[in-house]
Amino acid sequence: MVTLLSVVAFAQIPASFNYQAIARDANGKLIQDKNVSLRITILQDSATGTSLYQESHKVMTNKYGLVNLAVGGGSVVSGTFTTINWGGKKTFIKVDMDASGGSAYTDMGTQQLLAVPYAMTADKVVNSDNSNTNEIQTPKLTTNSLGLSGTNTTVNLSKFLDSKWKGSTTLYNSTATTFGMGTSNPSSLGLLSMYPRANRFGIYMDHNHTNAGATYGINIDLDNTYTSSGNTYGIHADAYKSGGGGYVTGGSFNGRNYNTSGTGNTFGLNVYSLRSSASPSTNCYGIYVYQGGNAPIEYGAYIVGRAYASSHVTPSDENLKENISLVNSSLDKLMSLPVKTYDYKLKEYSHMNLPEGNQVGIMAQDLESNYPELVSVAVQPALSDVQQEDILAIGEVVPIKGKSEVKFKAVNYTGLVPHLVKGMQEQQVLINNQNNKIESQKTELQLLKEKIAKQEVMLLEMQATLLKLQTK
Repeated sequence: MVTLLSVVAFAQIPASFNYQAIARDANGKLIQDKNVSLRITILQDSATGTSLYQESHKVMTNKYGLVNLAVGGGSVVSGTFTTINWGGKKTFIKVDMDASGGSAYTDMGTQQLLAVPYAMTADKVVNSDNSNTNEIQTPKLTTNSLGLSGTNTTVNLSKFLDSKWKGSTTLYNSTATTFGMGTSNPSSLGLLSMYPRANRFGIYMDHNHTNAGATYGINIDLDNTYTSSGNTYGIHADAYKSGGGGYVTGGSFNGRNYNTSGTGNTFGLNVYSLRSSASPSTNCYGIYVYQGGNAPIEYGAYIVGRAYASSHVTPSDENLKENISLVNSSLDKLMSLPVKTYDYKLKEYSHMNLPEGNQVGIMAQDLESNYPELVSVAVQPALSDVQQEDILAIGEVVPIKGKSEVKFKAVNYTGLVPHLVKGMQEQQVLINNQNNKIESQKTELQLLKEKIAKQEVMLLEMQATLLKLQTK
C-alpha cells in the first residue's frame, strides 16, 4: 500500500493548476528519486460522480519524495480540460498511482476541490446584467491609444513608444546603433552593452532539455562576406581585473554529462575551423591563445588530463634568436641522470587527472642539478565550488588536496631533446674514434701476421739447412 499526501494550488489565470504530493511506500518510507506514474481524474457532483476529464503523468520524486505536476498539462486519456465548467456543480479530483512507473494504478483517494479555480470560471461568465462597468474588460490597442473594450476612455502611449521598435511576437529594431542593459550610456563599440551587477550574469541561461536533438545555450553563426581585409570573431572575450583575489577568466566552458547509459560525446569547448580553398593566402586558426604579463607563473594553456595533437611545433627560426652559441658537452650530464619507474598518487591528487599505471620518467629534482633551466614550478588551481559540486554529483569524493592550489615541479621534456641529440653526437664521436682505432689495430695486426709468417718461413729454411749439415 502506497500513500500520497497532496496539495492543490490554483494559478491566477491558468490553463492548468498545480498539484503536489509526497509519495510513501507501505511502510511509510519516502519514495525518493524514483519514476512514478499518476492518473488524475476530474469528477462531477461527488467522489464517485461522472468523469469530466482524465490524464496521466510520468514524474520523478525528489529526495524528499515530492512530486510536482500541472493538472491539465498531462497526457490526455479522456475529456477536454478547457471545456470543464468550474462554475457549475461540485468538482472532485481523484488520484491513482503506480509506484513502479507503469500503468497498474492504485486508488490514492478522492477529494473535493473546495477552492474553485475562479480564474478559470471567470473566463466563462456571461454578462447577465448587460452592464459594461462590472465585467472583465479586454484591453485594446488602436495605433498608439490603449483602452478597454467596455469604455471609451483611452491612454495615449506615443511618448512611451519608439517607432524604431517593431514586431508582435518578435521584437526588433533594424536601425539601432547601440542598446544598453544595466546602463544609460551604452558603449559605441558594440550593438548591445550589458553592465551586470556584482554576483550577477550578463546573460544567464538555464534550460532542462529532455527531448532528442542538439541544445545550444548560445549559437553564433557569423559570416563575413566583405571582400576587403578584416578579422571575424564568433566570440571575443576580454576579461580584466585590478586588485583583489580570485580568478580572471576570459571564457569559462563546462561540459557535463551525467548520462551513464546513453551515447554521445561531451565537450567543454568544441572548436571547428575551416578555411575555404578559394582563399589560400589567408591563415586559419582553430584556437589562438596569447598569454602575456609578468605573473610569477603563466600558462598559455593549462590542461588537466591528456592532450592529443596530430602535430606539434615550436618556434625555432634562427631569425628569432640571439646570443647563439654551441653546446660543448651533454654526455657526462646525461650519464649521471637516473631514469626511474614510479606511480602517481592518484587518490590524493585525483583532481589533477594524473596518468594511471606504472610510469617511466625523470624526477624534476634529479634533473634540476644539471639542467635547472628545464625545471619550473607549476600550480594546479584549487577546485571551484561548481567543480566540487559536479564531482559530488557523479558520486565521487572531492580530494582534500583539491580544495587548495597545489604547487609542484614540472619538467620540460621538449627542452631535454637538444641535450639528448648533443649526447648522441658526442657518443657517435667516441664510437667513430673507437672504430678508427680498431681499424688501425686491425692493420697493425695484419702486418704482424705477415711478419710472423715470414719469420716462420725463414725458420723452416734454417731447420732444413741444419738438417742437411747434420747428415753429412
